[in-house]
Amino acid sequence: MYGSEAMPFLTFCLQVESIQAIENHTGYARQSLASKDYSRALYNIEQALQFAPQSSALNVLKGEILIGQQKYGEALVLAQYVVPFFNF
Repeated sequence: MYGSEAMPFLTFCLQVESIQAIENHTGYARQSLASKDYSRALYNIEQALQFAPQSSALNVLKGEILIGQQKYGEALVLAQYVVPFFNF
């Protein structure tokens, strides 16, 4: 159906859609956090993290949301993952 030249274009389109989804969900998460709707904020940041699970920025935002929900233990575990401790 599609020639091999179409594959890079399709891959590019999927990447653009992923970036847009991340931006949309992150924006919704920030708005929800600002209005203290922590459950909606958590839902949206988790949606964004499905596309970029290793993103420090997204994980930090998730940590802020968890703190807002008073889930300090989960926030601490996440912080240790995002910002590993170094021994000097």
